[in-house]
Amino acid sequence: MEPIYYLLSVSYTISMIILIILFIIFSIFIAIKTDIKHFVHLYFVRLIILIMEEHHIFVEQKVDESKRTEHEKYLRLAIKLAEENVQRGLGGPFGAVICKDGQIVAQGANEVVPKNDPTAHAEMVTIRLACQELKTHNLEGCVIYSSCEPCPMCLSAVYWAHIDHVYFSHSKHDAKDIGFDDHFIYEELARELHERRVGITQLLKDESRAFAMWTESDNKAHY
Repeated sequence: MEPIYYLLSVSYTISMIILIILFIIFSIFIAIKTDIKHFVHLYFVRLIILIMEEHHIFVEQKVDESKRTEHEKYLRLAIKLAEENVQRGLGGPFGAVICKDGQIVAQGANEVVPKNDPTAHAEMVTIRLACQELKTHNLEGCVIYSSCEPCPMCLSAVYWAHIDHVYFSHSKHDAKDIGFDDHFIYEELARELHERRVGITQLLKDESRAFAMWTESDNKAHY
């Protein structure tokens, strides 16, 4: 690349980053000074994300090449679990494996249908098994390998479990193509409560003492 074009490219990227920072500052200012946080979330934040995606400012975490073979080995196992689940007619085409220190802690597949449990996604099943195996609710230091990019529920569980890293094969777009579309959930989360398709109503906030009791309690386990 010619030096002049390189400089122009760098200048353009820096300008876009500055613009994004200004948008963020303005959004925070508006959210503090007014009562239109929902507006800021829907328009300014989405605009920032679109700009960053358009100009490839998001940087995907790179795979450590020295451990690529190891990661691929466990991911292939997750894929195998998904394929076996389909062959046996036991549930959806999803499998997951959780490892810690290079050792398999737990593995599982989608069990929604056989267990009559809509939360029994492969990642959820495997996280539960891993917690039981390690006798802890904190899976810090663990890595999860999933045959598909985790849905919003499973991704939330990954965060709550403090799992270090997620490796997946099929994307959420691939899942959508075969009938497993979770994009509407992201859209729902961006809506005000009264705009969501599921009725959500807040009641009896003033009567509940649970939060105050938790705040005052000396006998509580943080997680």
